Amino acid sequence: MIVTDLFWAQPVSLDLLRSFPKVLIIDCTYKTNRYRLPLLEIVGVTSTDMSFFVAFAYLQFERIDNYVWVLTTLRSLLDGISIPEVIVTDRELALMNAIDRVFSTSRHLLCRWHISRNVLAKCKKMFKSKEEWDKFISLWNFLVLSSTELEYNEHLARLLTDFDTYPEAVQYVSQSWLIPYFTTNRAESAHAKLKRQLGSNQINFECSWTKIHSLFELQHVDIKASFEKSLTIVQHQFKPSHFRELRGNISITALDHVLAESKRANDVGIDALVCGCVVRRTHGLPCTHEIADYIRQGRPIPLDSINPHWRTLELEILHKLGEIADPQSSFLIEPDVKPNPRGKGHKKIDVSTYRDPCAFELVQSGHDSHSPMGTQIPTQDSVKVHKKRPAKEQPYIRLIEDVDADGNCGFRAIAGLMGLTKAEWVQVRRDLLQELHTHIDHYTHLYGSHDRIKELTHILSYFEPNPGYHRWMIMPDMGHLIASCYNVVFMLRGHPVPPIATNWCKFRHFCAAGYDTAYSRRIEHFKEVIHSGVATRETFDCINLDE
Repeated sequence: MIVTDLFWAQPVSLDLLRSFPKVLIIDCTYKTNRYRLPLLEIVGVTSTDMSFFVAFAYLQFERIDNYVWVLTTLRSLLDGISIPEVIVTDRELALMNAIDRVFSTSRHLLCRWHISRNVLAKCKKMFKSKEEWDKFISLWNFLVLSSTELEYNEHLARLLTDFDTYPEAVQYVSQSWLIPYFTTNRAESAHAKLKRQLGSNQINFECSWTKIHSLFELQHVDIKASFEKSLTIVQHQFKPSHFRELRGNISITALDHVLAESKRANDVGIDALVCGCVVRRTHGLPCTHEIADYIRQGRPIPLDSINPHWRTLELEILHKLGEIADPQSSFLIEPDVKPNPRGKGHKKIDVSTYRDPCAFELVQSGHDSHSPMGTQIPTQDSVKVHKKRPAKEQPYIRLIEDVDADGNCGFRAIAGLMGLTKAEWVQVRRDLLQELHTHIDHYTHLYGSHDRIKELTHILSYFEPNPGYHRWMIMPDMGHLIASCYNVVFMLRGHPVPPIATNWCKFRHFCAAGYDTAYSRRIEHFKEVIHSGVATRETFDCINLDE
């Protein structure tokens, strides 16, 4: 019997699904195996905002029947597990129909990342000039990033009014995307992590299982560590008395959301209409007017006001585990290896797991129906020039991320360092834009004006290649967003450290007093290695702080 479709889930994945059944993200990825079969990934989300693999399925075809079989198999494993409340996909019609059949009570959302890529692929060629297209896509991005229904309606009305001379574009986004509601994407990050683990597109089922099993184990360790962090670490911003019942009982991710809402309490008060209650509806967490009321009464925010999803910081262990078949003793036969569609002229086997360009990338590269013949699409094999670094720097260089110099290079570098693919620079822009607007009061105080917030929003709200210099990543202002958004600092023992930003001195927490002195020698060493006069408009010399 030849294998046509193959589904598997690890016991630890079902443990995670039992604890976090509310949301599933489902999407196919390609170039992962020698049989050229699509690999369907099913991904969940923990209370600490980490993605986890629920199950995988190799599919012979991407048809309704194949998807129905996968989802029915998954549902058969949900013995005692709640049916997912939300399922997120791209606009794969066969998958959408299968979800309606198998999980008819689940709410189906469309992925915002895939929507934006489709808008680019379909609409850009409809515009007469680059200026008009830039204006349209900028307004579209503001629309999809709206935080309230009122803001959404205002942006939508403006889009319909400003672009009534482009009825095809307006009709496409309205009928294809704006009627369904959409969310952000996690599937692409999961695809990237999986492909790094697989390493080649020429592996068989047995090798796939082994590599993915290792990925499951590493993922489980990381998730348990995130639980432990939420249970044991109390950050200074959560020490006020109204967080008393929440500390150590809900995830730090949830605490961050509640903290952001609490900062609006003085301005909003207990007026629910002004509050909007977006976080209560979308996250199941106390919104601003609720928090203001608790503070007014002198009460801590009660734990039972938090949705159980955010209070789950351990796994429910399944007692009944499925047996894993020995490939050597199985009666199943591997499917045939599909021939290379490019013909016999290519002797070298391409083992890359990097997917082929899709429609929006062809448009971004200028290689669409309106492009000149012979336009080349840059590939990962493109020749790159590495500039030789000064000899004094070389002992401290552990890794060089040589990203494409297309105006998004800073965002590509961050994507690579955070474990994403360099092609996921769009996600970094979105992350930083969300960080800026989630904590807008904080950053307005930090940067000194609303105008600076608007400038940074303008820079980050551009999701196409080759932006002009006015859309580039700028430092040090972007550095504050990156550090706060990703909450990661890479610092190796003995390595030189650049001069410290003056804004750190202005806005640091009192508990960080004296940190500058600890790094004074390393800052001086940095100046010895690079240049004695190295500085930025926002740096100071730690040695001369008291002068």
